[in-house]
Amino acid sequence: MIADDINDSPAVNSAIDMTKVKYCVILGNFKGDIPVETIGIFISIGGIKPVKNEDGSTSYYSKTVETPDDAKNLIFDYETYGIKDIQVIYQYNGQYYNKEYFLKLTE
Repeated sequence: MIADDINDSPAVNSAIDMTKVKYCVILGNFKGDIPVETIGIFISIGGIKPVKNEDGSTSYYSKTVETPDDAKNLIFDYETYGIKDIQVIYQYNGQYYNKEYFLKLTE
């Protein structure tokens, strides 16, 4: 499980409107075919959003939630399906960002 402390505060002078930030988790990234068992898990979970990346891979994101705590709860829920290395993702203006990159945007 990757459950970084996502409650780090962005810089005060940030151009990011934090009221527009949403959260989700990335459940996997696959280049080529996704394993059949993973497809079954994603169908069981429901609401999974596939997003094509520039490198040809596809990232699979959970539903969007409003708070970091809600995102952490998603991690605990999805771990029960046997998914590992789940990471909280920041969603802003239709883009997905990991914690490190998002915090750089807020500097």
